Amino acid sequence: MTQPAVETTKLADRNGVGQIGTQGAAIADLALTYTTDDPGVTPNSAIVIADGDGTLVTAEVMIAVEELVAKQNAVLAALRAHGLIAD
Repeated sequence: MTQPAVETTKLADRNGVGQIGTQGAAIADLALTYTTDDPGVTPNSAIVIADGDGTLVTAEVMIAVEELVAKQNAVLAALRAHGLIAD
């Protein structure tokens, strides 16, 4: 992605180089839904794989997926809060 033209920028650096252009389109949060056996995992910003060279257990995979979904949605929330993408 190239930098926006300074004439259309919302923010420029001290050299007048455009940094932020027009607001981007909305990006939906990622939703994770269980049809059966919801493990009730609460994201806590940590992924632990007990045996990295062995077979992953379902719980470890589900924790990893929950953490990644939570982080992605947090990044989207930050982009929205700063007006970089639409709600």
